[in-house]
Amino acid sequence: MESRFAKAVAKGSFHIDFDGNISTVRYTLSDDRMQEARDMDPELSTDAGTFDLLRWNAAGDYIDIIPRNTLTGHPNFLKARYAQLETIRLEGFELPIPEHSDDVTALLESLPRGFIRDPEYGLGLPKDLGLVITTVEEIHGVRHLVVTRRRESEIDGDRYILNFDEFDDIRRAINRTHDAALASAREDKRIVAFNALLTARDPSRFPEKKRPYKPDTIFKAVSRSSNADLLSSADRSAALSIVSKSKRELASSDRPALLKLRRDIDLVTIEQLIERFNTLIDANRPEATW
Repeated sequence: MESRFAKAVAKGSFHIDFDGNISTVRYTLSDDRMQEARDMDPELSTDAGTFDLLRWNAAGDYIDIIPRNTLTGHPNFLKARYAQLETIRLEGFELPIPEHSDDVTALLESLPRGFIRDPEYGLGLPKDLGLVITTVEEIHGVRHLVVTRRRESEIDGDRYILNFDEFDDIRRAINRTHDAALASAREDKRIVAFNALLTARDPSRFPEKKRPYKPDTIFKAVSRSSNADLLSSADRSAALSIVSKSKRELASSDRPALLKLRRDIDLVTIEQLIERFNTLIDANRPEATW
């Protein structure tokens, strides 16, 4: 029985060029996609929708993905998908090597998570993982990303070698961050709608909602910054306010930290006092000033 994925990619067509040790899959975009492209650019050539998609050697040691921009109307339509990276190599995945064009779909279905599988979208990494590409492209001269099960991560000339376990950890972390951001945005929108539509009409019946406090929010924000000097004056005032309001709880639960804070404040106060004294001495101020 034909899979749903196979039906989805059946709109275009594959052709394999066997040339000695290297085989290349060429893909032709679906008629619908090319008609849409020609409606936007009537000067497109008749063979414009055919391009190299995949490449591998005879031993099947690797699969090279050649990402392509297939977004109709885009200035780089049918050109390289990325600004600098030319290929993404999958190494050590034991993917099924096609012997005929009909077998290419099975190979695409077998691509690991985190990779686009539909050739109509040009392959490569999905939009949510685009930061992996743009970050690697910050390294001048890197043209190829190698995702491997065989080697550790390193930069090797024009290749960025990325161990698959590390890639998968990054993928999961980005997805978690993305999902958390969406959930937070939904909650903020819900609060805005509630306050604008209900609180504004009947505040006694519908008290104003505020974003609920999430434990460790301050800890996470501060621990991610290595420079406390970057805190704004509002952040500093808020931090002082929190300490002031929580002084009794701090005295019982974090007494050593509170005592250290007091010593640090005393020390800073003394340093400022000495600095002020030195300024007055250097300025030779009269007794009234002292």
